[in-house]
Amino acid sequence: MALSIPYDHGLISPQLTVWQSYLKNAKTRLFTHTPKAGLLGMIAARLASVRCRVYTCHGLPAETESGLKRRLLIWAERVSCASANRVLAVSQSLLNLLGEHKICSEKKLTVLANGTACGVDLNRFSLTRELIEAGRAVRRNHSISTDETVIGFIGRLVPDKGIHILVESFVRLCESNPNVRLLIIGDFEPHRGRLPDKTTQALSNHPRIVHVGFTHQIEPYYAAMDMLVLPTRREGFPYTILEAAAMGLPVVATEVTGCVDAVLEGRTGFLVPPEDVTALTAVIQKLLASPRLRQQMGCEGTKRVEEEFTSQRLLDAHVQLYRGMLGL
Repeated sequence: MALSIPYDHGLISPQLTVWQSYLKNAKTRLFTHTPKAGLLGMIAARLASVRCRVYTCHGLPAETESGLKRRLLIWAERVSCASANRVLAVSQSLLNLLGEHKICSEKKLTVLANGTACGVDLNRFSLTRELIEAGRAVRRNHSISTDETVIGFIGRLVPDKGIHILVESFVRLCESNPNVRLLIIGDFEPHRGRLPDKTTQALSNHPRIVHVGFTHQIEPYYAAMDMLVLPTRREGFPYTILEAAAMGLPVVATEVTGCVDAVLEGRTGFLVPPEDVTALTAVIQKLLASPRLRQQMGCEGTKRVEEEFTSQRLLDAHVQLYRGMLGL
């Protein structure tokens, strides 16, 4: 049997005891995701002699940390991987990083299909007539005219996502582009890092910036955009890039883990160095100046998602892996 275990973000020791008690009744298989769940789940499963233990690594938080915190995070990942039978990296660049830091042995490590954890559901993320109209409604609701070009961002509003870099770039772009808008979807998470005051002020007060909080109904917002920008410091495999591509949008991202797998440079979008406002501004300007280029890259991105990153493709890959591990 497979098991879903209650999980919260409290202390580790009591939770480990709870996990072990659940796992006594699940001798067959356990699948865990995220660093803390992976650490607790894999240790408990190994102690409980669970036969099939799979840890999916979605990214390496240590990548943007330093000092003692970096060492502790790497140690935790090593313990999770050592306790698992198999470790799934969501992208090839993440797999390379895990090997580079000697976090996981090569014989345990796998990228299923072409990467991601579960692929893109094209029933949700396809530019249908209904979504096109929903995107127009989003524009109307936020007083964005049809002749304005919308730069989009979706994600947590934290330093690691590079939102401060995007806002600074956008302010520069406004100087020479009177018909550009910035549409930001996501919540602040101050416990994950403080943004510069000028960034938070711009998000609240800049007349051309629209900030919308977290929403489960994200598809109309993609439909309202003309491009997606993700100037992140690190990723595992960013879903927003693939979802945007599936919706026919060109993307701009950074040359970091995960993004280098999600973007085909010059074909589905552009990659720039992280923290480089000048480079970011230049490639966004290139897309602003050419509707034809935006359309070409969007079409190429949609084709790639349809061929390589559908949810059914990833589901089939998972089933094949689990059957093999269980000898079915």
